[in-house]
Amino acid sequence: MLKDLIIKASPIVLVILFCIYFILKLIALHACKVRKRNRPNALLKSMLPVPKQFIKNMTNNRLGNYYKRSNKINYRFYVIIFAVLTVYILMTSI
Repeated sequence: MLKDLIIKASPIVLVILFCIYFILKLIALHACKVRKRNRPNALLKSMLPVPKQFIKNMTNNRLGNYYKRSNKINYRFYVIIFAVLTVYILMTSI
């Protein structure tokens, strides 16, 4: 019974996690006061973690602050998504 519940709920949980992920990224963009013309480019570049040396070499402090926040969000959500996918795959293989 628990196995069936986990199998049915996992895709929904993943979709909700991705929605929360993007909402938090947009909040971080707004909180760091990144210029509007840089927002789409910054959002796409920050989907993967940005190296610290890249952030240190930034001349734009607002964008650098966003990349720091974005890295924290990325690491946390990638761990959570990996855990949910692992549980889902284990439950479907049983």
